[in-house]
Amino acid sequence: MAAFESRNRLRVIGLVNPFDLRVTMSTEHGETPLQFPADPVPPAFRMPNVEMVRVIDHMSGREWLEDLEGKIIAILQEERAPQVKSAPGTSPPALKMPLKRLLDDLDRICERHEEVFDTDVREQMSAALRKVFVLPEAHARLPAEFGMFTPGGNAAVRKALVRLVEAAIPAAEQAAISPGQPRLDAFQDIDVQSRNGNTYDEYFGHLESL
Repeated sequence: MAAFESRNRLRVIGLVNPFDLRVTMSTEHGETPLQFPADPVPPAFRMPNVEMVRVIDHMSGREWLEDLEGKIIAILQEERAPQVKSAPGTSPPALKMPLKRLLDDLDRICERHEEVFDTDVREQMSAALRKVFVLPEAHARLPAEFGMFTPGGNAAVRKALVRLVEAAIPAAEQAAISPGQPRLDAFQDIDVQSRNGNTYDEYFGHLESL
């Protein structure tokens, strides 16, 4: 299995409506219910108790289903389009340290919770940071859940984001980085890498403008 590829066994529960298929996914933490579009899945694999494997390439964003012999039976998500990244060095030195610490924290979380790379989790983390840091909304707070499979996973992600926000807001204010596009550009600093070489876009995607 590739370093950024996760594989989980699924067992079909059945169709919840003509368009959506419900399954349970086996993880190290137990069984997790999932639901995804039924249309790409061959009819023979929509039957209750049928087993298959969900595979996610977290580097490309591609997601597919295989039968138990390793044959691809459905593509759930095609590869993400190449992203245009911000110019290097867009964040001040005082902000680079909390950004790097955030990426290191997420690397550690990924070692036990691979779903931190999932599109849903990435989008929820990005939305939360936009509301509390990039373009703060009145009375906005970080949520308790981010689409992780377990309460422990959600708590770990929230703790990492709290640490970032508590350090990044005063650093941005001190450096006169105003809310909005300037803070987005500062956060999307491609020069900042985690200990494993990951950059912001691996965990948060890329947003060209607000």
